[in-house]
Amino acid sequence: MSASLNPKTVLVSIREKARMNPIIKQTGKFAVNILVREHEDLPRLFAEQLKEGKR
Repeated sequence: MSASLNPKTVLVSIREKARMNPIIKQTGKFAVNILVREHEDLPRLFAEQLKEGKR
């Protein structure tokens, strides 16, 4: 795989049994947010809340 693609390309694979899969299929939309290293704690915060059931 080349790192020199222009524009840059991201491959996202969704597991067939993932809860979000039917929504993505229905809407045809999916978003990916790319954060700078300094914001690494933000997604970890949300991931921990989901693990603890704090939706």
